[in-house]
Amino acid sequence: GKQIYSVERMINTMNVISKAFCKQMRHSIPNHQALFSLPFLEVQGMMSHSISALNYFSSMLNRLTDVDLRGLKANPWVGPPYTSSHAMQLSARIDKVLCIRATHEEMLCVLSTARRSNLAALNIFEHFSSVDPLDIALCTENIFQRALQSYNSKLIVVDGWIAETMKGKIGQLLHSPLLLLTLLQRYPNLVKRSSIILPSHIEHFMDYFR
Repeated sequence: GKQIYSVERMINTMNVISKAFCKQMRHSIPNHQALFSLPFLEVQGMMSHSISALNYFSSMLNRLTDVDLRGLKANPWVGPPYTSSHAMQLSARIDKVLCIRATHEEMLCVLSTARRSNLAALNIFEHFSSVDPLDIALCTENIFQRALQSYNSKLIVVDGWIAETMKGKIGQLLHSPLLLLTLLQRYPNLVKRSSIILPSHIEHFMDYFR
């Protein structure tokens, strides 16, 4: 009958496909303990690949419904193109975890040896040890947000160390805007942290990152 290929049934089918694809992508990524213990470059490679795959998958389904299925003579797609909320949510969450790891890596580059030892002693990732950050189920959102809040609370003192070190580096480069911009570009995640207070006279450089 006409309902076999109705938009509603096609949406349900795509939801099933999206969930299955996201599940497969999650299985391709190490467990949550490994995400915060494996070398950064290894994690960065895997997660960047996953984000690209999820975004491509979302774009493919969007085009399929907005162009290909909409042009069918029988049972054409009507309404807005399909958006895979599952793929988008998982991609955003992976990107968030990658940002956390990248921020930590930038901190290690900025801090002195003594400060790096202090950072290690803080064990800033401990709140993620019992939380799977890639579990995007609605019932786990509050758990992840609490872990994220605890993580950021631990970073308050570290942000102070970073601000102190960065001010020194910035002060040495005020005579060369190009070198100063290069320095800020080297630490994009640190520069974006609102809790790291940098000199107000470089505000126009900060606008570049926002």
